[in-house]
Amino acid sequence: MGLRASIALVLGGSLLLGCGGEYSVLVRFGPDSLGDEVLRVRVSVVESCADQPADGGEPRAVLREVEVVRGRTAEALGELEPGQYGLYGRGWSEDCAVVASGCVSVDAEAGGDDTVELDLTPVDGPGCASDEVCRDGSCHPEGATQCGDDGDCDD
Repeated sequence: MGLRASIALVLGGSLLLGCGGEYSVLVRFGPDSLGDEVLRVRVSVVESCADQPADGGEPRAVLREVEVVRGRTAEALGELEPGQYGLYGRGWSEDCAVVASGCVSVDAEAGGDDTVELDLTPVDGPGCASDEVCRDGSCHPEGATQCGDDGDCDD
């Protein structure tokens, strides 16, 4: 039996992730004011928290991920098989810098019912790559003239 997950950014700086109505993950910002600084959040399902960077860098061993911008609803994360995972979250500011990150281990059981708390704490993480520019809180290839909500850009 798979576990279904979706993600949505909620006013007040919280992020909710639910798995088939059985598991829910509450992403919190500490301090609370950090949530005001975060424009978008990406949550990655990873094999383990042990291998994840503490500085908000790119996650390792990503199984799937979703991203949401404040005021919008993200796509469904999809089916997850019961097992042990890490949920690695990163938050970006308006100027495209990673300003929050955190990871929590999850032991998801079929038929389980629990709330998992993923705390994002301040980091001085990476921004856009040298060949990218920051537009509306997202990094885009330099020279791209028009970028859609999906992140695809036209030259």
